[in-house]
Amino acid sequence: MMTRIISIINQKGGVGKTTIALNMAHGFVREGKKVLAVDNDPQGNLTNSLLINEEIRCFSASLYNGKVNKLQSVNGHMGIMAGDSKLEIVQYNEQSPLRFSSVLTKIKQKHIFDYILIDSSPQITNLTFASIMAADNLLFPLQPSKFGLDGLKKVLMAVAKMKSTGATKAAVLGVVMNLVNRTKLHRQTILALKKRYPRDVMDCVIHRRTAYEESPIKGQSIWEYGKDERAQIEMSAFMREILKRLED
Repeated sequence: MMTRIISIINQKGGVGKTTIALNMAHGFVREGKKVLAVDNDPQGNLTNSLLINEEIRCFSASLYNGKVNKLQSVNGHMGIMAGDSKLEIVQYNEQSPLRFSSVLTKIKQKHIFDYILIDSSPQITNLTFASIMAADNLLFPLQPSKFGLDGLKKVLMAVAKMKSTGATKAAVLGVVMNLVNRTKLHRQTILALKKRYPRDVMDCVIHRRTAYEESPIKGQSIWEYGKDERAQIEMSAFMREILKRLED
């Protein structure tokens, strides 16, 4: 199987993007896949969730300079390129997105990993453009709200513009409803989104649960955390649908 690069993006922050990235990385490992997690967010939340009390030796900012240090492993199960504040500086070079994409493509061609997951910055900047340029597939975590929908529209417009210029060939993997409350408003919003984007909106729904907030603090996936069976069930359903979409 060829390596697939999946970028997890949204124009709006606070949609649980990093929680999805964390559990998705662990979910692939649970399936026996090799994963490289690329933290492309200056806040470094994915890094802090995967590397607890460990010295960081490999930074994603190096990609924007056209190079990469020796990849760092997470508990021997996956590789990681850490995000930090240097990303705020390197992104301003006009050539930086192309360099980022070029180096990741070279890593992809070595077939060391089955999947490369990019956790992107929550604003549309060169960091986001770099993630889209490098990607084979795009995953959009979305909270079912007007502001969430507005954010999705903006990032889809950016993707369409990049495709029209040949800057990316990335295909939409899916839109996953995240941080969902059991309210009439959220139910109606999800139905409206499925009507508008019937192929893209995923069937699985990830609800707002305390376990999703607590597990990253301990550096654990939702399965390792093990304190909310419902969370494990719905995240497992999410992974099954992701794998099926990747096969299709």
